[in-house]
Amino acid sequence: MNLTSKNILIVTENYDIGGLETRLNDEISVMLREGHSVHLVCGKNFNATLLPKNLSSLTTNLILDPTATSAHLLESIDILRQLINKHKLIIFYRIHLHHLYLVLLQLK
Repeated sequence: MNLTSKNILIVTENYDIGGLETRLNDEISVMLREGHSVHLVCGKNFNATLLPKNLSSLTTNLILDPTATSAHLLESIDILRQLINKHKLIIFYRIHLHHLYLVLLQLK
């Protein structure tokens, strides 16, 4: 990894076959080619068909959809907190695309 490489955490409710996932796959592929480490966190709706190779980590089955209870959200937050602490989060981005939310976290 070069000096300008970043550790990036992407959190998305859905990662299936569709336009958002195709776009996200393209973005992740570019980040990986540029030498960044990419960590992907997905909700319950997950399909590995479009999954890029060489992800630094993959976490699936978080309950992030509107049916999530407070207990589900607290569990998801705990998992995200562990990833953030492990990789020393320094910047947070949230992007709204369609009815889904995509969270990009830059990790030190």
